[in-house]
Amino acid sequence: SYRAIIACFIIPFVTLIPYSIAAVPLQFLLNKCPKRFNIFYLLIYCVVAIVFLYVSYKLEGGWSIPIFNPRRMIVWAIGAGIIYWLWDSVIMQKYEYPYY
Repeated sequence: SYRAIIACFIIPFVTLIPYSIAAVPLQFLLNKCPKRFNIFYLLIYCVVAIVFLYVSYKLEGGWSIPIFNPRRMIVWAIGAGIIYWLWDSVIMQKYEYPYY
């Protein structure tokens, strides 16, 4: 009901936090010499997502134990890495719009 409507407005802002802390600086670094759909970039995004998820779990003090199931953490991190990689390969690597 009203909680779902509030969540629809809050969730996008919550998802911008890891994107702005981890992915944006990484995108700036990787786009110095841009390559579309590079598998090495996908691996870098997945590793950074795993590290970010693990560090955020440790900083919160183990409050959300279910997310730290290693299989679930890997799935979430790989999903985030793929999303960032696709975003970077399809949208952000336009040569006519330099942002760095």
